[in-house]
Amino acid sequence: LIYRHFLEQKGLSTDFWVAAWEKELQELGLWEQFRGWVQQTYRRDWERERELNAETILQHALPKLMSNRYQNEEDAANAIRESKRRYATINPSDVVRELVEEAKRLDEHNGRIVILLDEVSLYIGESVERLTDLNSIAEQVVQQGDGKVILIATAQEVLPELVSRLTKNRQILEWLRDRFRVQLGLPPTEVRQVIARRLLSKTADGVAHLRKMLQRYEGSMRTALTLESGWSEDEFIEQYPCHPYAIQLMQDIMGAMRGSIEEARRLSGSERSLLKLIHAILRGEGGLIRGADQSLGWLISFDLFYDALAPDLRAIPSVQVHALNEIARLGKINDMPIARIAKALFLLQRLGSRYPCSVENIAASLIDRMDVDIEQLRHTVREGLKKLQQEGWVVEEAGKYQLLTPAEHSLEREIHKNLPGPAELQQEAVNIMREMLRNFRYEHGQIRRPLKVALEVDGETISEAGDLKVRLFTPFATQTKENLLMESIAESKVLLWSASESPKLRQLLERAIAIRKTLEQWQTRSLTKEQEEHKGRLEREMNEAFQRGLPDLFRQSFL
Repeated sequence: LIYRHFLEQKGLSTDFWVAAWEKELQELGLWEQFRGWVQQTYRRDWERERELNAETILQHALPKLMSNRYQNEEDAANAIRESKRRYATINPSDVVRELVEEAKRLDEHNGRIVILLDEVSLYIGESVERLTDLNSIAEQVVQQGDGKVILIATAQEVLPELVSRLTKNRQILEWLRDRFRVQLGLPPTEVRQVIARRLLSKTADGVAHLRKMLQRYEGSMRTALTLESGWSEDEFIEQYPCHPYAIQLMQDIMGAMRGSIEEARRLSGSERSLLKLIHAILRGEGGLIRGADQSLGWLISFDLFYDALAPDLRAIPSVQVHALNEIARLGKINDMPIARIAKALFLLQRLGSRYPCSVENIAASLIDRMDVDIEQLRHTVREGLKKLQQEGWVVEEAGKYQLLTPAEHSLEREIHKNLPGPAELQQEAVNIMREMLRNFRYEHGQIRRPLKVALEVDGETISEAGDLKVRLFTPFATQTKENLLMESIAESKVLLWSASESPKLRQLLERAIAIRKTLEQWQTRSLTKEQEEHKGRLEREMNEAFQRGLPDLFRQSFL
């Protein structure tokens, strides 16, 4: 890899055997003559022809330009065959020797070649062999480089972590430590300091004004900025206009988005560093709001980080980006674009269970000014999440929300198509009540004398015989209050018991029925791995609803 980049920079072919012939022609003073011959013979320059026709051209050209060595094309073909065998691979020793020679050509005494291997851990991946290759090239740089070749490598992991992830052979670690004699670590806290000093530094007057404003709104800020508690006034000022913990969280988010080695490789080619990310926001690059022009009190919310990061998110399939664009068409809730909530949720859920995606945490990530009304913001976020749920983009479990992928969203849309009508709701309510009352017993008085009870639910008989007659009406019954009153007067010996209306019960029952119908439809359907995982979550949600959630809500509605 290093040698190919070296050859490319010198304008040579990246095929080792072709490059060897090019260097031979240069050393013999025949290079320009050869290029002129190719242009005249093939009407195209050598740099284009060598991609496909290098062997044929060299076979014709060598007898003409080097007749003292190759009398005919057969001699040239044999020499080319031998060069292909000899240069099939290149060893580290040869690479370093050529780099040293190049450094001397630059300047006999002061010439230097610097090799910078950025994100070397991505190249190594899960390969012990590549780790050994890194050690080999580093060894040759030490042995042959003579100070003229300098090797610099960067990685997301420090050497001990990188080596221990791949092998238990500590000798490799000691070798690498010996080769890379200068090792510099950059902890996350130092990244914050670098950004604070290079991008977020403030004048003395600026600090004074900001401190005064913070003291004015400190109560609301501490109530609102709750993803991390315990931040100090100095930290707020140093990191402003970022949230005091935003840089650390964004580092974690970007790290999580790398995921596997392959995802990390896809990201690494274009991913903006956090430094560039904040710089882009302050300058307003790519249509972003220009942060540097905002009035004092403005803050960078997490959805703005998403907007700055989105153009470089190769790890996110284009369908996911299109999904966020589709969500943008849902409009606003209380003047807040619903897409802002979805973008913040997208980033926040990358942090896993450390920062649950609750209404409070999502709202905290969306704070974009110091004079925020946090209760109003939380209300808006709650309403926005409801809308996203209705549209099948978000699911909620125990107060924690999840933004679905496009594949999962397509399944949710099918669930919405299967939402039951009034008659189906009432019938399912009766079935649930029938199951709940299956073993019902009533014991009367202090002596606890058992009495048989004749039960009806929404007009359907549950048990026929009984001294006591009870008619239960679920929230889905069609009877009006007036009808119930008239029935109560007409049948004075029958106990009528009407449940109270419960929006939560209605919503859960509708969804549970719709999920059940949809799962039945999917029994013979081929699903992707992602959809199978979502199907499993839906099965658990449905079982929880029918076994616990709905019976509990029905009991509460009759109390």
